[in-house]
Amino acid sequence: MHWRGDSSVVDRPIASVVEALGDLERCGPFEAFAVALDNALHLGLVTAEHELAQRHAAAGITGVCESGIETLFWLRLPALRRSIRRQILIPGVGRVDFLIGLRLVVEVDGREHHASPESFESDRVRDAHLARLGYRVVRFSYRQIIHEWGTVEATIHGLVAQGEHRARRGSPLARAE
Repeated sequence: MHWRGDSSVVDRPIASVVEALGDLERCGPFEAFAVALDNALHLGLVTAEHELAQRHAAAGITGVCESGIETLFWLRLPALRRSIRRQILIPGVGRVDFLIGLRLVVEVDGREHHASPESFESDRVRDAHLARLGYRVVRFSYRQIIHEWGTVEATIHGLVAQGEHRARRGSPLARAE
């Protein structure tokens, strides 16, 4: 629990979103703050013009990510950030969570939107379509990001080291280069 000055106010939440974010920035772990700020920006609860958002925009906390787990993935790969694009629209497929280089698609799946048989099947259809277009797709679950980060990180760095982010000769993506 985090106490604030005037606890006699009962007709509104104890703290506004901005006040809570400020408290979390001062008192909590950076990842928790970054996830909360990114989510608040994404939902429009804080504007990009707010000084709190301005201070962290250079670190990529801009509200682009659509979930906390996406924000964590982004934060935890600082060496690759220049190569990673977030929420990229691929014609005929839709948005993908991350695109590293020209062809390595990373999807970060929380249970909330990917648990039903329909969404599971839809994800596989998207993956097949991406593969036909020349993309390499890898998916990670919430559990993997939170509890097996070392494996996730090693997988991404290994795929990049193998050149999986580069377009293959003769693929539709190579013609786009």
